[in-house]
Amino acid sequence: MNESRIGRPISAPHRRQFWPLDPRPEEVGGIREIASTLSKQCRFGGRCIEFYSVAQHSILVAELVERVAPPLAIYGLLHDAHEALTGDIVTPLKRDLWARPTAKGGQFVHEYPMAEVERRVQLAVLQALGLPDLDTEGVVEHADLVARATEARDLMPGATGIAEVEPDAQTIVAIPPHAAERAFLATFERLMAARSLSR
Repeated sequence: MNESRIGRPISAPHRRQFWPLDPRPEEVGGIREIASTLSKQCRFGGRCIEFYSVAQHSILVAELVERVAPPLAIYGLLHDAHEALTGDIVTPLKRDLWARPTAKGGQFVHEYPMAEVERRVQLAVLQALGLPDLDTEGVVEHADLVARATEARDLMPGATGIAEVEPDAQTIVAIPPHAAERAFLATFERLMAARSLSR
């Protein structure tokens, strides 16, 4: 059966394919594949002074969220899970390359088509993991900014235009991919167990 799909597929382990423009939960893979992939992707397009993975970044965001809103910490951990399927595109490029001016309410604003792709892939990931699509009321987004400012301070000394908020007091010590993968999975299991207990 040749089913029509939107866009082109990317290859995944075990002879699977995933269509980023036509995402389906059953094609996501699972948390181990997500953890493994994110642990091998370096933040800031690889321009850190040492390797620092998206997986470790995600753990930091989860920790920051957990301080203020523990039930939302799992969403902090998974906020970049779509990047296991779309790749980590650096934020300035993401905002500019796919931007298009549109008129809304008499004002010109920029819309980001890539943001919509990421949103739909993220929704498929959450569905695959059995999590509802919740409005985190900016808690995760703020933690992400704090993490980014902290990472810029510790891993990109002298970089400008990255920090939009104050960094966290803790100092980041980068860990290798295999350790980040294990830590990501352990954090996922802990947060999911806490979520089950709170129901």
